[in-house]
Amino acid sequence: MIAQFTDADYRTWDENWPVLQLAVNTSVAKTSGYSSAFITQPREPRLPNALFDGQTTRTGSCTQTPAENAEKL
Repeated sequence: MIAQFTDADYRTWDENWPVLQLAVNTSVAKTSGYSSAFITQPREPRLPNALFDGQTTRTGSCTQTPAENAEKL
């Protein structure tokens, strides 16, 4: 994945670190069916393009009780 972001100049990989970190943390694992961000936090992270949306999913009021969320996990 790092090679895809660096193009021809491999020395610039660190400039793309936040994008790489977001891609790895939000990718869904085949074994669990969840992303690592969802496993460590009880929600998916807000993506950069949705930070200022008025209609961002899974933000705002909680639709599940803690018991329902624990059962899902």
